[in-house]
Amino acid sequence: MNCNGLTSSYQVAIKLTNDIAPPQGQLPATGLPPSEVYNRMWDVLDGYEDTVIIVLDEVDSIGSKDELLYKLSRAEKERDLTDTEISVIGISNNLSFRDKLDPRVQSSLCERELQFSTYDAGELQAILRDRADTAFKPNALDDGVIPYCAALVASESGDARKALDLLYEAGQIARANDADVVTEAHVRDGWDELRRERIVEGLAECNQHEDTGPEERHTHTHRLPVGR
Repeated sequence: MNCNGLTSSYQVAIKLTNDIAPPQGQLPATGLPPSEVYNRMWDVLDGYEDTVIIVLDEVDSIGSKDELLYKLSRAEKERDLTDTEISVIGISNNLSFRDKLDPRVQSSLCERELQFSTYDAGELQAILRDRADTAFKPNALDDGVIPYCAALVASESGDARKALDLLYEAGQIARANDADVVTEAHVRDGWDELRRERIVEGLAECNQHEDTGPEERHTHTHRLPVGR
């Protein structure tokens, strides 16, 4: 992406998608080999002859498969790119993710960490109101619903996604009960339901770890952070 704004990141993403994907009907049943995908990506990126900034949201979700970060961080040294420089921004809520990266990736990234504070209740309310204007009919929420959602999440994590999940869950509960308006009672029920789901997910993860041996468990620890 041209840093002077001559080329938008959206245009680059569209071009990457169009140029990497084979023409319609020509994609092999087994997919493309990773080496071919990388070669096509390098060809597209090198055509910009500038600095390309690649933003990876929820970068920790790549798990132990951090080859992409390794490839991106070494593209210029390996001569995959000759006319383009790459900068990578990884966004994550998992502050320990970077420490779990493969040592090769850690040494190649030469990264800087920027930490952002969590959202407070007022900021969460603004986010929820913006989404609620689109997601709910007028007057479908009691006045106290959004402040209550924001207060609950701010007291625990300040995670905007959790606040949105809570508002959505409250709306689903109200719908299931044929209620015309979402109330604070629906929010409380939604909060309890989300907490139950987190407990179930945590127990499932514990069971998964118990089913793996020490060596396999170690391979799952190679997993980066920045952001809110």
